[in-house]
Amino acid sequence: VHAFRRKLRLVRISLTASSKVLSLLDNWDPDRVLIEDGSTGLPLLHELILNDKRYQKITPKNDKEIRSQSACGPVEERKVLLPSDATWLPAFKRELQSFPRGRNDDQVDSFSQFLNWSKGTGFFRMIGRDNPVNQDRRLNLDLQRVRRR
Repeated sequence: VHAFRRKLRLVRISLTASSKVLSLLDNWDPDRVLIEDGSTGLPLLHELILNDKRYQKITPKNDKEIRSQSACGPVEERKVLLPSDATWLPAFKRELQSFPRGRNDDQVDSFSQFLNWSKGTGFFRMIGRDNPVNQDRRLNLDLQRVRRR
């Protein structure tokens, strides 16, 4: 897990952000890169999606506070683990704890969008049909359907 945080000027956002995303891709080789479909994410998405199908646009629904509130479940259930030795962790925690009244909220917003995306079918589609997580999920869904009859 890695965090890149920098204020970019609008003119340089596309070039700087796309080069940083490509650099992070080389380092981490993720299966999926989620990019917000709006404001500064849109030009980045258009530029990068041509090169790689791992990029997926996320269309924000509701405002940041509502998105954050709907993402709290996995955190409260202790299903979210963060690396305790990460250099970015103290700043990330401060931002989470000061939300929504803090000066910065971009990391909170991206974190909540990821958690909301992972609760939906996007995560299960990404890991593939034959993944053991998906096989267990389908089995549980089938059992629930049988119980309802």
